[in-house]
Amino acid sequence: MPERAWLPAVALAFTTCAAPAGPAAPGGGPVARAAPAFVSGDECLFCHREKVGAGWEREAHNRTIRHALGDEPALRALRAETPEADRVGFLLGAGDRVRFLKEAGFGRFSLLSKEGPPAWDDHRFGTSCAGCHTTAVSPETGRFEAPSLDCFVCHGSPPREHTERPEAAFLSPRRSDPARTAVSVCASCHLRGGRSRSSGRPWPDRFVPGDDLFRDYEIDLSDAALARASTADRHVLENVRDVLRGDGRTTCLSCHSVHRPSHARHRRLPEAESCFTCHVRGAPLSERRPFTRGSPVCEQ
Repeated sequence: MPERAWLPAVALAFTTCAAPAGPAAPGGGPVARAAPAFVSGDECLFCHREKVGAGWEREAHNRTIRHALGDEPALRALRAETPEADRVGFLLGAGDRVRFLKEAGFGRFSLLSKEGPPAWDDHRFGTSCAGCHTTAVSPETGRFEAPSLDCFVCHGSPPREHTERPEAAFLSPRRSDPARTAVSVCASCHLRGGRSRSSGRPWPDRFVPGDDLFRDYEIDLSDAALARASTADRHVLENVRDVLRGDGRTTCLSCHSVHRPSHARHRRLPEAESCFTCHVRGAPLSERRPFTRGSPVCEQ
Protein backbone atom coordinates (compact mmCIF):
# COMPACT_ATOMS: atom_id res chain seq x y z
CA MET A 1 0.00 0.00 0.00
CA PRO A 2 1.51 3.36 -0.96
CA GLU A 3 2.59 5.67 1.83
CA ARG A 4 1.05 9.12 1.93
CA ALA A 5 3.50 11.99 1.71
CA TRP A 6 3.74 14.81 4.22
CA LEU A 7 2.75 18.31 3.30
CA PRO A 8 5.98 20.08 2.22
CA ALA A 9 5.85 22.36 5.27
CA VAL A 10 5.41 19.42 7.61
CA ALA A 11 8.17 17.40 5.97
CA LEU A 12 10.53 20.33 6.35
CA ALA A 13 9.57 20.74 9.98
CA PHE A 14 10.44 17.14 10.76
CA THR A 15 13.95 17.22 9.33
CA THR A 16 15.38 18.21 12.73
CA CYS A 17 13.54 15.70 14.86
CA ALA A 18 14.86 14.14 18.05
CA ALA A 19 16.49 10.83 17.25
CA PRO A 20 15.16 7.63 18.84
CA ALA A 21 18.55 6.78 20.24
CA GLY A 22 19.14 6.07 23.92
CA PRO A 23 17.52 8.28 26.58
CA ALA A 24 19.01 11.72 26.93
CA ALA A 25 19.12 13.87 30.01
CA PRO A 26 16.60 16.74 29.99
CA GLY A 27 18.23 19.75 28.37
CA GLY A 28 19.52 18.14 25.19
CA GLY A 29 18.72 19.50 21.75
CA PRO A 30 16.92 18.09 18.70
CA VAL A 31 18.99 15.77 16.51
CA ALA A 32 18.88 15.96 12.70
CA ARG A 33 17.22 13.07 10.90
CA ALA A 34 15.18 12.40 7.78
CA ALA A 35 11.46 13.13 7.75
CA PRO A 36 9.32 10.15 8.76
CA ALA A 37 6.69 8.95 6.32
CA PHE A 38 3.18 9.74 7.49
CA VAL A 39 0.81 6.80 7.14
CA SER A 40 -2.85 7.73 7.44
CA GLY A 41 -4.97 5.93 10.01
CA ASP A 42 -7.29 4.91 7.19
CA GLU A 43 -4.52 2.66 5.95
CA CYS A 44 -4.00 1.22 9.43
CA LEU A 45 -7.70 0.41 9.76
CA PHE A 46 -7.59 -1.69 6.60
CA CYS A 47 -6.03 -4.42 8.76
CA HIS A 48 -7.15 -3.22 12.20
CA ARG A 49 -10.78 -2.62 11.21
CA GLU A 50 -12.26 -5.16 13.63
CA LYS A 51 -10.45 -4.79 16.95
CA VAL A 52 -9.63 -1.09 16.62
CA GLY A 53 -11.90 0.22 13.88
CA ALA A 54 -15.12 -0.97 15.50
CA GLY A 55 -14.72 1.50 18.37
CA TRP A 56 -12.41 4.13 16.91
CA GLU A 57 -15.24 6.52 16.02
CA ARG A 58 -16.08 6.82 19.73
CA GLU A 59 -12.50 6.77 21.05
CA ALA A 60 -11.49 9.97 22.85
CA HIS A 61 -8.24 10.43 20.89
CA ASN A 62 -10.22 10.40 17.65
CA ARG A 63 -12.59 13.01 19.09
CA THR A 64 -10.11 15.69 20.11
CA ILE A 65 -11.61 17.49 17.11
CA ARG A 66 -15.07 16.42 16.01
CA HIS A 67 -17.77 17.58 13.60
CA ALA A 68 -20.30 19.93 15.15
CA LEU A 69 -23.76 18.37 15.05
CA GLY A 70 -26.90 20.46 15.23
CA ASP A 71 -28.11 18.93 18.48
CA GLU A 72 -24.88 19.52 20.45
CA PRO A 73 -25.89 21.26 23.74
CA ALA A 74 -22.88 23.60 23.56
CA LEU A 75 -23.77 24.61 20.02
CA ARG A 76 -27.39 25.22 20.94
CA ALA A 77 -26.27 27.49 23.76
CA LEU A 78 -23.91 29.38 21.43
CA ARG A 79 -26.67 29.81 18.87
CA ALA A 80 -28.67 31.72 21.45
CA GLU A 81 -25.75 34.13 21.93
CA THR A 82 -24.43 34.86 18.45
CA PRO A 83 -25.14 34.26 14.75
CA GLU A 84 -21.51 33.12 14.44
CA ALA A 85 -22.76 29.74 15.68
CA ASP A 86 -23.96 29.02 12.14
CA ARG A 87 -20.36 29.11 10.92
CA VAL A 88 -19.09 26.55 13.45
CA GLY A 89 -18.03 23.34 11.74
CA PHE A 90 -16.04 21.56 14.45
CA LEU A 91 -15.81 21.29 18.22
CA LEU A 92 -12.76 21.00 20.44
CA GLY A 93 -13.06 19.66 23.99
CA ALA A 94 -16.09 18.46 25.88
CA GLY A 95 -18.37 19.25 28.78
CA ASP A 96 -18.02 22.84 30.00
CA ARG A 97 -14.75 23.34 28.09
CA VAL A 98 -16.00 23.14 24.51
CA ARG A 99 -14.37 25.51 21.98
CA PHE A 100 -15.74 26.28 18.52
CA LEU A 101 -13.87 25.98 15.24
CA LYS A 102 -14.32 26.59 11.55
CA GLU A 103 -12.08 25.58 8.67
CA ALA A 104 -9.62 28.24 7.53
CA GLY A 105 -7.96 26.45 4.61
CA PHE A 106 -6.20 23.11 4.38
CA GLY A 107 -4.67 22.12 7.71
CA ARG A 108 -5.98 25.18 9.53
CA PHE A 109 -8.80 26.07 11.91
CA SER A 110 -10.04 29.41 13.19
CA LEU A 111 -11.02 29.48 16.86
CA LEU A 112 -13.98 31.47 18.17
CA SER A 113 -12.66 33.81 20.86
CA LYS A 114 -13.86 33.54 24.46
CA GLU A 115 -13.16 37.12 25.43
CA GLY A 116 -15.29 40.05 24.29
CA PRO A 117 -17.71 39.92 21.35
CA PRO A 118 -17.50 36.57 19.50
CA ALA A 119 -14.86 36.83 16.77
CA TRP A 120 -12.81 34.35 14.77
CA ASP A 121 -9.10 34.12 15.61
CA ASP A 122 -7.08 32.69 12.71
CA HIS A 123 -3.90 32.18 14.75
CA ARG A 124 -4.74 30.92 18.24
CA PHE A 125 -5.52 27.31 17.29
CA GLY A 126 -2.32 26.91 15.31
CA THR A 127 -0.13 28.35 18.06
CA SER A 128 -1.83 26.96 21.18
CA CYS A 129 -4.01 23.94 20.39
CA ALA A 130 -2.94 22.16 17.21
CA GLY A 131 0.01 20.29 18.72
CA CYS A 132 -2.18 18.13 20.96
CA HIS A 133 -5.47 18.08 19.06
CA THR A 134 -4.31 17.30 15.52
CA THR A 135 -1.70 15.11 13.81
CA ALA A 136 1.59 16.04 12.15
CA VAL A 137 1.75 19.75 12.96
CA SER A 138 4.35 22.11 11.58
CA PRO A 139 5.52 24.38 14.44
CA GLU A 140 6.49 27.03 11.90
CA THR A 141 3.07 27.30 10.23
CA GLY A 142 0.67 25.59 12.65
CA ARG A 143 -0.70 23.51 9.77
CA PHE A 144 -1.67 19.91 10.41
CA GLU A 145 -1.98 16.82 8.26
CA ALA A 146 -5.04 15.30 9.94
CA PRO A 147 -7.65 16.72 12.34
CA SER A 148 -7.87 14.93 15.71
CA LEU A 149 -5.26 12.32 16.67
CA ASP A 150 -4.41 9.69 14.10
CA CYS A 151 -2.69 6.34 14.68
CA PHE A 152 0.66 7.99 13.83
CA VAL A 153 0.60 10.03 17.05
CA CYS A 154 1.07 6.94 19.24
CA HIS A 155 2.51 4.35 16.90
CA GLY A 156 4.59 6.37 14.48
CA SER A 157 5.14 4.95 11.01
CA PRO A 158 5.63 1.20 11.58
CA PRO A 159 7.94 -0.69 9.21
CA ARG A 160 6.20 -2.82 6.61
CA GLU A 161 7.30 -6.01 8.33
CA HIS A 162 5.13 -5.18 11.37
CA THR A 163 2.35 -7.14 9.64
CA GLU A 164 4.40 -10.27 10.35
CA ARG A 165 6.18 -8.91 13.45
CA PRO A 166 3.67 -6.85 15.48
CA GLU A 167 6.38 -5.99 17.99
CA ALA A 168 8.00 -3.75 15.35
CA ALA A 169 5.29 -1.11 15.98
CA PHE A 170 5.68 1.27 18.93
CA LEU A 171 3.32 0.52 21.85
CA SER A 172 2.30 -2.80 20.35
CA PRO A 173 0.98 -5.23 23.01
CA ARG A 174 3.69 -7.62 21.77
CA ARG A 175 6.42 -5.10 22.52
CA SER A 176 8.14 -4.12 25.74
CA ASP A 177 9.30 -0.51 25.41
CA PRO A 178 11.29 1.18 28.19
CA ALA A 179 9.17 3.23 30.59
CA ARG A 180 10.76 6.44 29.34
CA THR A 181 9.77 5.65 25.74
CA ALA A 182 6.16 4.88 26.63
CA VAL A 183 5.86 7.92 28.89
CA SER A 184 7.32 10.15 26.16
CA VAL A 185 4.53 9.17 23.76
CA CYS A 186 1.68 9.87 26.18
CA ALA A 187 3.33 12.90 27.75
CA SER A 188 3.81 14.55 24.35
CA CYS A 189 0.19 15.70 24.76
CA HIS A 190 -0.84 14.97 28.33
CA LEU A 191 2.12 16.66 30.05
CA ARG A 192 0.70 20.17 29.97
CA GLY A 193 2.48 23.29 31.10
CA GLY A 194 5.84 22.94 29.38
CA ARG A 195 7.44 24.52 26.31
CA SER A 196 9.45 23.41 23.32
CA ARG A 197 12.98 24.78 23.53
CA SER A 198 13.22 25.13 19.77
CA SER A 199 9.79 26.52 18.84
CA GLY A 200 8.47 28.04 22.08
CA ARG A 201 5.13 26.32 21.49
CA PRO A 202 3.30 24.61 24.40
CA TRP A 203 3.88 21.23 22.76
CA PRO A 204 7.06 19.37 21.77
CA ASP A 205 8.64 20.29 18.47
CA ARG A 206 8.76 17.50 15.85
CA PHE A 207 8.12 14.66 18.27
CA VAL A 208 7.41 11.21 16.85
CA PRO A 209 7.07 7.94 18.81
CA GLY A 210 10.49 6.56 19.63
CA ASP A 211 12.03 9.98 20.21
CA ASP A 212 13.11 11.14 23.64
CA LEU A 213 10.53 13.81 24.39
CA PHE A 214 12.76 15.55 26.91
CA ARG A 215 15.50 16.48 24.46
CA ASP A 216 13.27 19.34 23.33
CA TYR A 217 10.37 19.66 25.75
CA GLU A 218 11.11 21.36 29.06
CA ILE A 219 8.76 21.43 32.02
CA ASP A 220 8.96 22.27 35.71
CA LEU A 221 8.68 19.06 37.76
CA SER A 222 9.40 20.65 41.14
CA ASP A 223 7.21 20.08 44.20
CA ALA A 224 6.02 23.68 43.93
CA ALA A 225 4.91 23.19 40.32
CA LEU A 226 3.06 20.00 41.21
CA ALA A 227 1.29 21.75 44.07
CA ARG A 228 -0.03 24.42 41.67
CA ALA A 229 -1.32 21.92 39.10
CA SER A 230 -4.83 20.54 38.81
CA THR A 231 -5.33 16.98 40.05
CA ALA A 232 -5.33 15.59 36.51
CA ASP A 233 -2.11 17.37 35.56
CA ARG A 234 -0.39 16.58 38.85
CA HIS A 235 -1.05 12.88 38.34
CA VAL A 236 0.79 13.02 34.99
CA LEU A 237 3.59 15.22 36.33
CA GLU A 238 4.26 12.86 39.22
CA ASN A 239 4.35 9.79 37.01
CA VAL A 240 6.72 11.43 34.53
CA ARG A 241 9.00 12.65 37.30
CA ASP A 242 9.19 9.16 38.81
CA VAL A 243 10.13 7.63 35.46
CA LEU A 244 12.75 10.28 34.67
CA ARG A 245 14.32 9.78 38.10
CA GLY A 246 14.43 6.05 37.54
CA ASP A 247 12.13 5.51 40.51
CA GLY A 248 9.38 3.67 38.70
CA ARG A 249 8.37 1.58 35.72
CA THR A 250 4.68 2.45 35.96
CA THR A 251 3.54 4.30 32.85
CA CYS A 252 0.21 5.58 31.57
CA LEU A 253 -0.33 2.23 29.85
CA SER A 254 0.03 0.42 33.17
CA CYS A 255 -3.40 1.82 34.09
CA HIS A 256 -5.05 3.00 30.90
CA SER A 257 -6.28 0.89 28.02
CA VAL A 258 -6.73 3.07 24.93
CA HIS A 259 -8.55 1.03 22.32
CA ARG A 260 -10.78 -0.76 24.81
CA PRO A 261 -11.35 1.73 27.64
CA SER A 262 -11.28 -0.06 30.97
CA HIS A 263 -10.38 0.56 34.63
CA ALA A 264 -9.35 -3.05 35.23
CA ARG A 265 -5.60 -2.35 35.06
CA HIS A 266 -5.97 0.57 37.45
CA ARG A 267 -7.62 -1.60 40.09
CA ARG A 268 -4.92 -4.28 39.85
CA LEU A 269 -1.95 -1.96 40.47
CA PRO A 270 -0.12 -2.20 43.83
CA GLU A 271 -0.37 0.80 46.12
CA ALA A 272 2.20 3.51 45.37
CA GLU A 273 2.84 7.07 46.54
CA SER A 274 1.25 8.56 43.41
CA CYS A 275 -2.07 6.90 44.31
CA PHE A 276 -2.59 9.54 46.97
CA THR A 277 -2.88 12.35 44.46
CA CYS A 278 -6.46 11.18 44.07
CA HIS A 279 -7.09 8.69 46.88
CA VAL A 280 -6.97 9.34 50.61
CA ARG A 281 -4.25 7.51 52.52
CA GLY A 282 -5.69 4.93 54.91
CA ALA A 283 -9.27 5.41 53.65
CA PRO A 284 -11.35 3.12 51.41
CA LEU A 285 -10.54 3.46 47.72
CA SER A 286 -14.01 4.87 47.13
CA GLU A 287 -13.02 7.97 49.12
CA ARG A 288 -11.27 10.39 46.79
CA ARG A 289 -9.98 13.92 46.86
CA PRO A 290 -11.76 16.59 44.77
CA PHE A 291 -10.71 16.05 41.16
CA THR A 292 -9.86 19.06 38.97
CA ARG A 293 -8.91 19.14 35.28
CA GLY A 294 -8.18 22.75 34.38
CA SER A 295 -4.89 23.93 32.91
CA PRO A 296 -3.72 27.45 32.00
CA VAL A 297 -2.54 25.95 28.69
CA CYS A 298 -6.10 25.16 27.64
CA GLU A 299 -7.96 28.02 29.26
CA GLN A 300 -6.65 30.72 26.93
